[in-house]
Amino acid sequence: MSVEKILVVAHKIFDDSNLPNGYNVTKVGNNRFALPGGWSDCDGDDNISHENPWYCELTAQYWAWKNLPEDMDVIGLVHYRRYFMSYKVDSRCFWDDVLSIEEARNILHNYKMIIPFKTAKRSGGSILYRNRIMNEHDKHWVIIYQIMREKYPDYLKSFEKVIFGKKQVWFNMFIASKKIFDLYSQWIFGVLKEYDTAIKSIGENRVPRVDGFLS
Repeated sequence: MSVEKILVVAHKIFDDSNLPNGYNVTKVGNNRFALPGGWSDCDGDDNISHENPWYCELTAQYWAWKNLPEDMDVIGLVHYRRYFMSYKVDSRCFWDDVLSIEEARNILHNYKMIIPFKTAKRSGGSILYRNRIMNEHDKHWVIIYQIMREKYPDYLKSFEKVIFGKKQVWFNMFIASKKIFDLYSQWIFGVLKEYDTAIKSIGENRVPRVDGFLS
């Protein structure tokens, strides 16, 4: 029997009565709101719920990586107010257009991962410039770049294509198989752990939500 879940990350009460089958509310943040059922990023022994002020929705991703079954066919991460959509001619309301588990499964027959559309970067945001010396850049991105060069050289070419480019993907939303979900989680949390260590080593205070934005 296939196991398929899409985590709907929420830090506040919202109307979850219209969520499609397979969508599961996952609570994050210090205020564990009184919404019946669902999961929490502090469930289980292995979690980073305490990192939510910096990691945002990624604390739910970490929890799913460490605590959900490895043999899941489909797993995803969306937000309580952001979803992947499959616009239909006969849809009657917003919820009719939210991507169903079955639609996601069909897409994943041909693609490894479902992600948001690329968008254009704002000038000076989430970007490094090749013709500018590094100490004139945003220090957070410089640290990430150094980590990629030193710790993950196999990914450097792909990373440079993104960080020097003009397009980006926002929101930490994606749907994939659990195998790919786990591989991606292992990589991204490895990078962010290195970043956190680097920030501490130079005596800088951690900035709220920065890990979530950098990811």
